Amino acid sequence: MNIRLVCPITRDSVEFFDRDSLLKCVSDPGAVTDGMTGAYVSATAGLAFPIEDGIHIFLPSAALKLRTKVGVAHESVSAPRNDSVRQWYDKFGWQKTTEGAYQDSHLFSFAEMTTAKRYEISAHLSLVERMGSGDAILNAASGALPQSYHFAYFFYFGTPVCLDFSKTALLEAKQKLGIGGVYILADICHMPFADESFDSIVSAYTVQHIDRNDQATAVKELYRVLKRGRSLVIINQNADYAGKWLRKSIVFCFRVLGKLTMRGRTIAIPKVNSESNATPPHPLYYHAEPIRWWSAMGRELKAITRVECFRLLERDEVMRFFFHRTDYVGNIRGIERLLPRILAGVSAYLLIDLNKPRSD
Repeated sequence: MNIRLVCPITRDSVEFFDRDSLLKCVSDPGAVTDGMTGAYVSATAGLAFPIEDGIHIFLPSAALKLRTKVGVAHESVSAPRNDSVRQWYDKFGWQKTTEGAYQDSHLFSFAEMTTAKRYEISAHLSLVERMGSGDAILNAASGALPQSYHFAYFFYFGTPVCLDFSKTALLEAKQKLGIGGVYILADICHMPFADESFDSIVSAYTVQHIDRNDQATAVKELYRVLKRGRSLVIINQNADYAGKWLRKSIVFCFRVLGKLTMRGRTIAIPKVNSESNATPPHPLYYHAEPIRWWSAMGRELKAITRVECFRLLERDEVMRFFFHRTDYVGNIRGIERLLPRILAGVSAYLLIDLNKPRSD
């Protein structure tokens, strides 16, 4: 691995120990499971962060204590404030329906190649050129890599790194991406990477599910591990788009256009993913910030900030208006590319591009 890993508590360097060395240095050798092949040891924190089933585990709560404990206590870094999100995904989101689709996709996407699915994929593939190329890319809160476009992000980078706080998700991602990827189980607010480790970072639909009191911390942490001259790309829902008169006017025009192009046609609306009787354990936490919050965050970070339209329409809006006209995806995307900043305020989803200047 060509990425320098550090202790998520102290940010000091860690040392790799193989399994035999790990058994000798931890206070409870019985805690070393059969699946652990080694660990990253932080002498200053007095902890060993294990590697288990090919997953590099950097959660302080899962670390093993060393026999000689010195320095900073692991309690100094608290667990993620909103652990209900991990529970939601572990118990429901990354579980599969009888037809093999993730429950998460069942709720938020389409299994079939509908107009809405084409629209979603087209938007995400537009990020590939924006992210460029390089040695390493971080997909922060990658989940199980449930969609095909996740793999397109990795095409022009030597080392794809998937970070998530769900081991269930990372095992699914590892099964798909294989040994070419690196899988890190960690808190996005306390990541185990040295400063300026990544040539590009993408985090899609993540910040909105972090506790609102920790969202700024997460963005700052992502920005910390980004190399100079490169971009941190965040996709987030827009907090205050729905009630604006301009959006209502645009949606009305699309609705009329959809009805006009539907005249004389009798096409069945595709079903949303496979049927599922499973129910979520609880509501999924969600808090989105408005554009002014992202602009203020960019100023605080001293980043070159661009807040643009990522997807103007909601998934259900595309299906209601243009489920019968897949060719209209190109037209909608053309409008979005033509007026990315003007349409940002009325877009359902925002693209936030935080570029780190080459010099302060």
